[in-house]
Amino acid sequence: VKGFRCGGIDYITKPFNGSELIARVNAHIELKHNKDNLKEMALTDGLTKLYNHAYIHERLSEEISNTKRHDLDLSLIMFDLDNFKIVNDLYGHKQGDRVLQKISSSILDIIREEDIAGRYGGEEFIVILPNTDHSSAYKVAEKIRTSVKNIKWNIENLKVTLSGGVH
Repeated sequence: VKGFRCGGIDYITKPFNGSELIARVNAHIELKHNKDNLKEMALTDGLTKLYNHAYIHERLSEEISNTKRHDLDLSLIMFDLDNFKIVNDLYGHKQGDRVLQKISSSILDIIREEDIAGRYGGEEFIVILPNTDHSSAYKVAEKIRTSVKNIKWNIENLKVTLSGGVH
């Protein structure tokens, strides 16, 4: 009982049965896998696989606090897709979803592992750049902008650009 009160969720008595031990271990591995999947679903946007709005706010607060505490640089890039409604209207929402996914992938290809990218809204994106000065953040933003501009789409005349800012 004391073990359960301290957070334990299972126990095995001695002498143990090998088959029971394997079954319990497998059950706990599956529980851990399911818990990890639920956590990922709670933190990420299902379409883009970037962090969701709520998690971005949480991480931004943490990064601001850490930046103040250790006197570090912190930069933020925010941007949205230009005329995205037209993409959805002309080519359909399925193609619009593909555009969002491709742009998200481009962002992840450019940023560092410690950077935090999220889908802020419908076609709005945010990138938190810990320990990054304004000049370096601007270079990252420009790489993202250029990367998106140069994406080759499988639809004739489809051009996607974005606008944003660095803080």
